Amino acid sequence: LTSGAGGVLREILDDSGDLLLPATADDVRTALQSLRVAPILRGYRGRPGADLAALTGVIVALQRVFLSDPTLIEIEINPLFAGREAAVVIDALIHVSAP
Repeated sequence: LTSGAGGVLREILDDSGDLLLPATADDVRTALQSLRVAPILRGYRGRPGADLAALTGVIVALQRVFLSDPTLIEIEINPLFAGREAAVVIDALIHVSAP
């Protein structure tokens, strides 16, 4: 499971982290907090932070789906927006094995 800043931030900051599956919610939370963009997720310069519980919940739920279906090869979420009160998958690319 790879998480990190999206778009050009990923490329410029080289900001991502990898976890082996299955990962616990604590593992995911720790990985998110180790990112260079973590201060933005927590709230920075008076701006509200992201709903880290919701963000972690979405990632753990996606992992659960992935691990429960052996036909799934890959799930790529980009972007996943983390707001003050929710985390929302905006776009997903899902690869499945041939029947």
